[in-house]
Order: sequence, then C-alpha cells, then structure tokens
Amino acid sequence: MKKNLYRLITFSTLTLTLSACSFFDKDNTPTPAPLVNFTPTASLHAVWHTRAGAGTGGDFVRLSPAFANNTLFTSSSNGTLTAVDAATGHIRWQKQTDLTLTSGVAANKTEVFVGSQNGTLVALDQTTGKLLWQARANSEILATPAANDNTVLVKSIDGSLAAFSASGGQPEWTENERVPDLILRGDSAVRITNDAGFAGFASGTFARFNLHTGHATWSTAVTQPSGIFPIQRMIDIDADPIVVGNHVYVTTWQGRIASINAGNGNILWSHAMSSFAGIALSDNALYAAAADSHLYAFNAVSGKVTWQQNALYARTITGPAVCGNYVVVGDAEGWLHVLNRENGQFAARVQAGSASGIYAAPIVNGRTIYTYANNGELSAWTLN
Repeated sequence: MKKNLYRLITFSTLTLTLSACSFFDKDNTPTPAPLVNFTPTASLHAVWHTRAGAGTGGDFVRLSPAFANNTLFTSSSNGTLTAVDAATGHIRWQKQTDLTLTSGVAANKTEVFVGSQNGTLVALDQTTGKLLWQARANSEILATPAANDNTVLVKSIDGSLAAFSASGGQPEWTENERVPDLILRGDSAVRITNDAGFAGFASGTFARFNLHTGHATWSTAVTQPSGIFPIQRMIDIDADPIVVGNHVYVTTWQGRIASINAGNGNILWSHAMSSFAGIALSDNALYAAAADSHLYAFNAVSGKVTWQQNALYARTITGPAVCGNYVVVGDAEGWLHVLNRENGQFAARVQAGSASGIYAAPIVNGRTIYTYANNGELSAWTLN
C-alpha cells in the first residue's frame, strides 16, 4: 500500500526520482492497522458515482479536485480534465490536454487551471472546457495552483514561485527559493488572499509575497533540519496550508505544525509533528493527519492537543475535511472514515474508492462529501 508513498527527488546535475526501496528495506514498511469495530453513530449514503478520467495512473500524486459554481473539476495523469455536475454526477465536459498532469485543479470565477509534469500551466473555460491559454513554469508542477480574477500563482518543484496573468497567461514575476539536495516528490498548494500570495517550500520555510511585485513580505522557518544524513534533514512543506483572517496554519515533514501570524510571520504556537497529507480548520479546531496516519485535533488558538486517534496507523490517510460535527479522511485502501469532532471516536465508515485507494482529501459542501479515488472514480455521499 505504501510502495509509492515515499518518493524522493535528488537535485544535482540531473534530477532523479527514486522509490523508497533505494533507502529503506522493504521489511521496515509498517503494517497498516486493521479496521477497528465500532457502533456507528452516523451514516453515509451514496448519491452518485462517476468515472472522471483515469486518476493518478499509479503514481503518488494528490490530484485534488476543485469545487466552483456547483461543479467539480478533476485532473488525471493521462491529461484529461473533467467537469462534473456536483448535484447529479453528470459529466458536463471532458478535455484532453495531451500533457501528463501532476497537480490538482484551481479555479477562479470563470476559469480552471492545472499544472503538468513538464511545467506547463493550462487554463480552460469552466463552462465549456475550451482551452484558453498555456504558459510555462520553470519545472514540474506538483502543487495545486492558486487563482483569483487577475493572477494565477504557480509553484514548481525546483522551488520557483511564478505569477501569471489569469486572462492571458502572460508571466508577471518569478521568485526562487533554495531547494535542499533531497526532497519528497510532493508539494503543498499555494494560496491567494487579497493582494498576498502564500507558499511553503521544501526548505521548511513559509513565506508571504506581494501578489503584484513578487516581493517577499516575510519568510519564516517553520522548523529546522536535524540529523546527520540528508534523508534525516528533510523538512518539506507538502501538506496544503490554511490561510484564514490573520492566521496561517502549516505543517512540515519531520518537523512541526504551527500557527503563524499572517501579517508579520511570527510563529504563534508550534507542536512537533511530521505530516505530508493535510490539515483542516473549523471554528477553533485544527485537525491534522500525521505521517504515520495518526489523526490529531488541536485547539487552533492555543495549539493544545484536544484528542488523538491512533487506530488508522499506517493506513496512509488523506488530509482531513470537516462536515458538520464530524471530520472525515480517506485512506490508501479506499475507505472513507468519519470521526466525531469532539472526541475523535469513529462514527461511520464506507468503501468509497477501489483498491487503488484515495490520496486527495475529501471535499465537503454542506452535508455532501465528495471523494476522488486514485482510479478516477468521483463519488458523492451524504452524511446523516
């Protein structure tokens, strides 16, 4: 189940992608925890299922869908973008880009944007799927872009952050962050709020940028590397950050989870954690999926751990999502787990994807949960 989880990239004269077997003995791979028995206190009901493209193609990439204008937009590694009616599951359009797509989808009011293995950024019309423009970033785009009506912000795996005009794809500025010699093959989404862009990097730093000039307003080291060997010193920010109001929430691999002041970059609190899957925020509660698939709940103001659920150990859970009084995660065997927000106890479970599993975090709209499985199956569920 975890054979594609730890994908590493070395930066030297050539860029090389290696599997975990080069660094770890297979016998050291943790055994996923068996599914625990519990008495359900909630129920999940299937609304529809749709095959929305080919999915990840067997690679470990988080092809997160976008939700906009009552439509779900999905990307597939074989180059297909699909628009699906969120209420019915009906496919509104499909577009073949002839690219190897490697990022999730971003949306503004009228367009959708996606990145590819060769660094091509693609823009399509939300209503028709018409190709509007293409632009080139510095290298492979694994991070989901961010977009507003004027600007598309794109981060490449070589550490560059670039802004493009949303209307025509013209390049506006590029900034470059130093990339360590060894990094995970993954990347966190970038964010846009008002006139600011936010991005985390493989160096463990998180920064705020002026959206018009690319100037870094501040840059904060969320954690510091430790250990003798390069693999021990990896502190990538691969989990998508959350920016809300004057707060940024971010977590790193082999490092920390932290709350940062969005105005000045000061760390408000931090807690030791290793994560690549994701975090979710609701009210004053922050939920985080750790690298070992333990699920945590924090008080978002103080950073205090309010509960910890360990029964999903080594199941390669997705980033969490919040639906009403529950927090939901998928896993690498295709299960969707529903837990009580107050205490982390299991409330419901359903097989939401095939044996190919689920890497993308669920999307929640009201009482409906959407899951995008690695084989391209998109499903809608109601939680009662």
